[in-house]
Amino acid sequence: MKKLILSLMLIFSLFIFGDEYEKSYGEKITDTIKFGMTKQEFGKVINKQPLSNSHDEGDYAVYYFSDVKDPMGVERQFNSFNFVNGRLVSVIFDSQTSDEEHEKIIKMYKNNQSKLSKSKMTKIEKKGRILFYNDKKTIEIERVLDHTFIIVQTARAGAVKNKIERMNAE
Repeated sequence: MKKLILSLMLIFSLFIFGDEYEKSYGEKITDTIKFGMTKQEFGKVINKQPLSNSHDEGDYAVYYFSDVKDPMGVERQFNSFNFVNGRLVSVIFDSQTSDEEHEKIIKMYKNNQSKLSKSKMTKIEKKGRILFYNDKKTIEIERVLDHTFIIVQTARAGAVKNKIERMNAE
């Protein structure tokens, strides 16, 4: 079930991407991981073997890892890293959580917003979900079933607009 949820989130993320990644390259995801990293640069930083269900099809690759630190430095159980044209463009940090743990994660991100980006990020919050965004990246935190997903992606005007509309529709 966990792999299914993670796969669905990755598929969703593919539909909101276009070819405007470059403006986000170099933007920090975590202390050591940045958008635009090549697969080789990423491999040196992550220093772990990908899980067996990872796949690399040349222009598009998804690598799965366990126990990788999120933007706040907390290890998450299941993590996926999406590469397009050999460059990192999307990350999903996933961990199984209770309602209380999920709320603590949201509170931690809200209270440490300045650590998320050098540029100010706008925040939208709706019932157990939060979206931070600026012109370089988006960070969404949401709970699906018993998992909290922290989704960090490059920002494009159309994608940001869709995320805002989706948040406001709830």
